[in-house]
Amino acid sequence: MLFRSLNAGFEIIERYPHSYRVGYYEQDSGPGLDASIYVPSADFKFKNDTQKHILVVSEFNAANYTLSYKIYGTPDGRKVEVGKPEILSRRAAPPTIYEDDPGLAKGQRRQVESAVGGATVQFTRKVMKDGQTIFNDVFKSNYKAWPAVIKVGTQE
Repeated sequence: MLFRSLNAGFEIIERYPHSYRVGYYEQDSGPGLDASIYVPSADFKFKNDTQKHILVVSEFNAANYTLSYKIYGTPDGRKVEVGKPEILSRRAAPPTIYEDDPGLAKGQRRQVESAVGGATVQFTRKVMKDGQTIFNDVFKSNYKAWPAVIKVGTQE
């Protein structure tokens, strides 16, 4: 969610999108506005390239399992334009995978994964200050397609 602080106008140093489309990220904005943090390899980094300090505050809401961030700082006159995500291509989800499960009674089925189509998505961000363009970014995400997985009972 910190990646959505694009409107702050900071320089994005490192960003990796998720490998697969994540539905809850798309509920209010469409695909592409995500960044993956996965230790030890993928990360998200931005640089405070202003002349002032910033404060990043995180808040975890245990009641609904949400994590949010707020960035506080002194405005330096930046204007930010974030373009709408554009889906460049779509990929259908692969065929459903059926897996035997001896823990389920014979004839029982349990879906453990939902199918998600893949896509290539991009959006732009332009950051200006004093009439000059500071950053003109293009963020691209290539999401893999994901099959549904259904467990099929084999227990006698």
